[in-house]
Amino acid sequence: MKRAVLGACFAGASCAVPNSDLQNGLFAATPLSGEARVAVSFSPRVEARFGSPIDLEIQLRNDGDATAMVPGPHGQWLTPEIQDAAGRAVICHKRPQNFMPILKKLEPGQSLAATVDLSAWCTFPRPGEYRATFRYETRGQRMTPVTGTGATVVVLIAGS
Repeated sequence: MKRAVLGACFAGASCAVPNSDLQNGLFAATPLSGEARVAVSFSPRVEARFGSPIDLEIQLRNDGDATAMVPGPHGQWLTPEIQDAAGRAVICHKRPQNFMPILKKLEPGQSLAATVDLSAWCTFPRPGEYRATFRYETRGQRMTPVTGTGATVVVLIAGS
């Protein structure tokens, strides 16, 4: 998916993403009130130069047949667990604070997507391959709760 599309989706435009794109990542759906079901998916693999932004794509998709009210995808709702190839944990700081979610209508079949920079709140000590698992969970008044988990491989390439 291209950044321009992600930016437009995050800015509030309605976005349709083919099911084949969702099948490239792991996601889980939680049954919601009525017939709305919101799935969460993550980039299955992220590559970046060591010391550069590490952009993880998060996508929410309403697979139900009723409207859901969801906050736009954001790191506030993300809990990462990241390990290097030797099994050592990567330190991730607290999630962004002072975040006011803007609720968006997610009609059946529609998607919202955004990119979160993992390097902004996780300290990757060296180039290499990392295994990451994520839990994405929203809670709040007047919003449809969304819970999902997924896994990603993060590859940091040495270079100038």
